[in-house]
Amino acid sequence: MSALNRRKAAGAGATRFSVPVAVMALVACLFLPAVQAQADLISDLNFANGYAVLGLTGTAVTMSSGNTLVNGNVGVGANRSLAFSGGGHVNGTIFKDPTATVNISGGSAATGGVQTQFMAGLENGANTLFSDVAALTPTQTLASIGSGLTTITRTASVNVIRVLGNINLQGGSILDLVGNPGDVFILDVLGSITAGGGSSITSNVGQAQDIFFFSGLDINLNGNSNTLGDFLTQSADITVSGGIHTGAFIGGGHSLTLQSGPTVNIPPVPEPSSLALLGIGVAALAGRRVRRAQR
Repeated sequence: MSALNRRKAAGAGATRFSVPVAVMALVACLFLPAVQAQADLISDLNFANGYAVLGLTGTAVTMSSGNTLVNGNVGVGANRSLAFSGGGHVNGTIFKDPTATVNISGGSAATGGVQTQFMAGLENGANTLFSDVAALTPTQTLASIGSGLTTITRTASVNVIRVLGNINLQGGSILDLVGNPGDVFILDVLGSITAGGGSSITSNVGQAQDIFFFSGLDINLNGNSNTLGDFLTQSADITVSGGIHTGAFIGGGHSLTLQSGPTVNIPPVPEPSSLALLGIGVAALAGRRVRRAQR
């Protein structure tokens, strides 16, 4: 092949690479910020992994009755207390801020004992999360959720359901969240959350740590209700009376109370979201193509 033909061939090869590289770079620029934002949100949502019960600064935590079972850690924030009585059991560790107090009586016990650590990091994580959720654009908006069967079906991989009023499940009512494995449901409830009378919260998404209930007012779960998902409130109270609950309770109000023998379970730490992995793959592929083009 002549030198001229070799130069033409080299030029043609460069042209063939330039279009895919440009396209991949454009996709990465457009797609990766959204992926990063979602990955940051998922990370923030799971700021308290390992905790089944977490009282933030100023929140008094009370766990009473012999049938109370907490499978996970318990956290007590700054300047407040934990009263653990009645023979309940924590399959985990009780972590308390240096300024917090813990009183265990009546045969109650924690397998990991009581450890002192600064809780400011968790407090900061909670405040960041509450701000993040308040700024989210809802994918669906509901006036309220009441008795009977309520089904909420996914419209995105991260579903933000804003409830303008209350969630009040009574008399065997069911709230069912329908999505694909790995989907995230965030229910931002401006009012209160109440479940009783054997009511339940169910989902097919597979992980309690993919479901989050944020409440502006009090959370009251009683009457052998069964729930799935984490319950969080920045400034209201949480009361859990009996029932089986898969997910964490995180409160920043005056009180966080477990009574009448509830069982609280937390699932394993979730894997990275598939969308985040896809974003990583796009970036890696774009970078590889750029490097090949530069050789």
